[in-house]
Amino acid sequence: MRLDWAPLESEYSPLKFLTSAPVEPLQIARDSLEPALMDLVESTLARLTSRSLAHSDLADNWSRVRESLESPGQLAYCMSAGRLGLDPYDPDSPDIGMFADDLSEDLFNDLSDATDISNLQDASRWTRDAQAALDGCPTLDVDAFGAAPKDDLRMPAGELGYRSAVTLRKRLGLDINRPVEAVDEFVGAGVSKLAVLSEIGPTSLMGLVHRTNGVAHLGTVARSARQRRFRACAAAFIAWCSDPGDVRAGTYAFTRRQQASRAFAAEMVAPRQYLAERAKDRGFTEEDIEDEAGLLIAPHDTVLWQAWRGGVSLLGVDLPRNPRLGLLD
Repeated sequence: MRLDWAPLESEYSPLKFLTSAPVEPLQIARDSLEPALMDLVESTLARLTSRSLAHSDLADNWSRVRESLESPGQLAYCMSAGRLGLDPYDPDSPDIGMFADDLSEDLFNDLSDATDISNLQDASRWTRDAQAALDGCPTLDVDAFGAAPKDDLRMPAGELGYRSAVTLRKRLGLDINRPVEAVDEFVGAGVSKLAVLSEIGPTSLMGLVHRTNGVAHLGTVARSARQRRFRACAAAFIAWCSDPGDVRAGTYAFTRRQQASRAFAAEMVAPRQYLAERAKDRGFTEEDIEDEAGLLIAPHDTVLWQAWRGGVSLLGVDLPRNPRLGLLD
């Protein structure tokens, strides 16, 4: 579960935050938070009842929520609607079930995290067609990666992705000083045109993976070699963290899994330590960034932010305000 701070204080609200807003959204385990919130609602209803206050709307709505929690099918539908910002109890809301036909629950949730209701039909149709071609794409030996990284909600998603890349590089014996060759060795044919499902797809999708036992089929949505390499690495991370039989999507969503996958890809195609050693004490200009991106066959902004994260001095380079955008190729 992802929580964020209100960016501005309201003159109409008596609430004051005692701590400053964090750089990254706070991640809280759903299993521990939901029971506490449920107890809060139940106790509120009990107090209203004891004071004979009108609370029919709250009680009726809460009753519907409890009914949904007891039905796996209703719960899944409500969670999908929530991802799209819809009220699942509103009779005028569109029936999102018709968009999920033939898509697994996890895959449909990945799409819902990354799009809105106006684009969901087209994204679902494209994904359904692409999934049919996915098993003809190259495979990745996921078993060779070893155990998948263990998540820690106290750690930012980007840090999880970065550490996972460092760990995997050591496990596979990949040379950090030869990033291009390391990515070729790591992803294999996944960086080639054989793995391209389409050059242009829904704006929210970067690729699909289908894990079957120890291997995973990997397909990307990419127009260039730079995109193919970055997105193949991001898809590889998603496959690594998936279970056998899973079909998942790599997207632009700011969910924890997707953020970690992009940070993983950034470290694989443009290692921070490698860039810091290349820059030494002189730093990088904008021209240097583009030169490095060309040599690494990596997206320009990925190299820019990886250099910044690696402590490289950037000379005359304007950074976008949001560092998360450096993980969107």
